[in-house]
Amino acid sequence: MRALGFTDVIDFAYNLYRLHWRALMGFVAILVVPVQFAEQYLTRNYRHLALLGAQPGRGQSGRLDVISFVVGGITIFFVQPLLDVGVAGAVASFSFGEDPGAGQILDATLAWVVPVLVVSLLFTLAVVGGLIALVIPGIVFLFRLQFAFPVVVIENRRGVDAIARAWQLTRGHFWRILGILLVVGIMAGIVGAVIGIPFALAADHAGSSIAWVIRAIGGSLGSVLTTPFSLLALILLYFDLRVRKEGLTLERLSHEVTGGPPS
Repeated sequence: MRALGFTDVIDFAYNLYRLHWRALMGFVAILVVPVQFAEQYLTRNYRHLALLGAQPGRGQSGRLDVISFVVGGITIFFVQPLLDVGVAGAVASFSFGEDPGAGQILDATLAWVVPVLVVSLLFTLAVVGGLIALVIPGIVFLFRLQFAFPVVVIENRRGVDAIARAWQLTRGHFWRILGILLVVGIMAGIVGAVIGIPFALAADHAGSSIAWVIRAIGGSLGSVLTTPFSLLALILLYFDLRVRKEGLTLERLSHEVTGGPPS
């Protein structure tokens, strides 16, 4: 446990990924792959129309908007928070010399579903409300409240308390957090694009009955390979902030996480 610079965050995230890639990729796949396949299946006909140069009708366009809204909502409100919580708990376990598998990470994550969903609702309301109001407040909330989910599983805080705790942790570090997470996001986006482009090109030349499967495989593979690294960087930043502000030690961390999930 020590303060981390930018290169330290990247290096530590890479090494944790290298050491525990099976568990991390497996955990991410369990949550991400079904959503990827569902989205590609539900939008398969609309994509085929676009390739033929046809425009969807008003009814089709409305259905496409609904599908995109529902899938996006599931990802933002449910899948992403659980990924954050799962990797946060996994990193804590790694710190204690443990080596949980994907199933163990998932089991530990699901024990926190209720408090995580409450925080996810508050987080979403804050970000969306900020974006609707003046845009910039929404961006500030998005980055300053990123650590609300690790706070839930590591510090066993709930609801507004978890949101307030995340806000307090990031005070004075907004630009550093923004810069690091943007760089990590760009790195992951480039790798994901490199992986996904061949599948997208193959899907464009495949029949409509199989094209959605190819896209789903490409999207799933890109997400499963890049998401663990992005999440590790996020969680390492959370621990870095606690070391800088509170002098967090492994002993204190162990005392916090042994409290377990809420009953």
